[in-house]
Amino acid sequence: MNKILVLYLLTHLLYLSSFPLMVLHSDPKFSVMGIQTNIPVIAKQVRYGISNYYLTDNRPDLYCKIPALTTVSPLGNVDVTEGVYMIVHVPTGKLLDAGQASATTNGMQPVIHEGKMMQDNKVEIYQRWKVNRVGGISGGYTIENLQSGKVLESDYLCMNENGCKVTVRDRLALFVPDRRNQEWYIERIGKGLEFRIRNVLKAEQVLDPGAASANGTKVGTNKRRAIASQQWRFVKVN
Repeated sequence: MNKILVLYLLTHLLYLSSFPLMVLHSDPKFSVMGIQTNIPVIAKQVRYGISNYYLTDNRPDLYCKIPALTTVSPLGNVDVTEGVYMIVHVPTGKLLDAGQASATTNGMQPVIHEGKMMQDNKVEIYQRWKVNRVGGISGGYTIENLQSGKVLESDYLCMNENGCKVTVRDRLALFVPDRRNQEWYIERIGKGLEFRIRNVLKAEQVLDPGAASANGTKVGTNKRRAIASQQWRFVKVN
């Protein structure tokens, strides 16, 4: 009986040692871009070929990039579902940000900006976005700012050119002839955790702040291409 028990324990230990994912425990001293967070942080992910992640511990001089927080399970290849997210620009590690004024103003242009922290260890509410599935033939999602309730909208008159303007506006009513410029496909790029955010009405327009990386860089749409500036990650915050 003891031999059987020892054999079982050895087998179990071998299984655990071969598991492809290591997750650090939650700790309120962990930080993201200098921001305190208690979100568990990925230490290593082999299965999906994820690399370039920075580890963090309770030392204030260490940090990890937000993109490392996109999954804490082997189910990292599951598509984005409805919920509230930080939307992270992959090349810069900065967040899609509607700005405080978006609470009252239609036509504000979203930007990329470093995460700003509230007392509840979450980023500011205008840096959080609610992803809602749209019914009907086209499908897709609306991407709604959590502070203002306004949704991302691509300029209706700018079809498939580069440099089309994106704003946040009230969701158009059902009786409006075509409101698909406020709807987006969230498309996985390859087998990784990066996504392309493509406008439903304008087949080739995708969310893209271009090559700039400064805080406050405005986000518009450009033609779909295989470039890093069009890559985003979705980090769930609820």
